[in-house]
Amino acid sequence: MMKGWRNSESHISPTATEKEVDGAVNVCVSMYCFATGSCITDLEMRGYDLENPESEPVQHEEHHAMTYHISELESRQSEAELQPLAAEDINIQELPEDKKIDLLRQAIMKLVGYNPQKSVFNKQRQWESIFRIAADRGFVIDKDYGQFKRFIDSMHLEGLPDGLSVRLLERLNTGVYAESFVDWTTDGLSGRKLSEYLDIRRVADAFNNTITQITGRE
Repeated sequence: MMKGWRNSESHISPTATEKEVDGAVNVCVSMYCFATGSCITDLEMRGYDLENPESEPVQHEEHHAMTYHISELESRQSEAELQPLAAEDINIQELPEDKKIDLLRQAIMKLVGYNPQKSVFNKQRQWESIFRIAADRGFVIDKDYGQFKRFIDSMHLEGLPDGLSVRLLERLNTGVYAESFVDWTTDGLSGRKLSEYLDIRRVADAFNNTITQITGRE
């Protein structure tokens, strides 16, 4: 019926019963929800806050978009460079800021891998995973979202989820996520909240393990 209404060759005023209109509206809404759900990851990666339907996509400054490409040779060199450091030789909290940034950058590059499109780190909400582990491991001060964003911006990496901002981290780092990673729990979570938690935890686990591989410390 709706297809007939929009037909360019139809020059008559359409008529329909209330039941037909309700059915057509239900079909249209269902198609919209299906299309949105099918590309929800792409929307998040482009900076849309899907929990706020009136939000605009986050815009990034030009200098934040420096190309992030890793050749096969560079990937092999990176693997060789990321051998575990002696545990007694490294205390992340005591490192100078530039060393923290370099170590954090190595960990993110290793997590993302050679092909960012196949990385487990591919959604906007997963920035909470990176922030929580970075704070717990001593790279940044907990709840200092400005410091974390400054660190990430200084890396000039591309291929990461869009939309990182202080406001985003303030919204994400609440509830169970505001606790240390070891204290995260599924208590009280169900449905979509539980699904989101498992997704965020999966990336946090992977990132935590990556840092352990690089530093040789749990």
